[in-house]
Amino acid sequence: MRSVIIMLAVMLMFPAVLYSAEDGEKGASRQAHEHASDQAIFNRVGDWFATVGKSDEEKEAIKAERLQGRERKRLEKEEKKKIEESEYAGETAEKKVREQKEKTKRYKKQERIENTERTKRNAMSGTGRQGRKGKGK
Repeated sequence: MRSVIIMLAVMLMFPAVLYSAEDGEKGASRQAHEHASDQAIFNRVGDWFATVGKSDEEKEAIKAERLQGRERKRLEKEEKKKIEESEYAGETAEKKVREQKEKTKRYKKQERIENTERTKRNAMSGTGRQGRKGKGK
């Protein structure tokens, strides 16, 4: 019995995978976006409730106003998304520059430490600059 339930669940989940978003996109699939419109059922129902009992001119005016409102919201949302994308790109570039500066600082610090250690070793072994000068005199 369990195996039948598991098989049914797997068969039901497989088509959902085929219609999921592609290329790492979040949200609905491309197919859903292609068929989306302002005439979606949730918009039509809201428009119907808003125009119940009104004359034809009032209905058309209300529908036009609501359509403009939806269009304005869609445009604002697209603009906001573009701004966020550009800010993200700017933040990413700033972050890369900051990381490069930090990397350079770490490299310079490590280089200074290595030079200091090398100088100490040379001084201890007598092969450093002072040691050679002293031997040559």
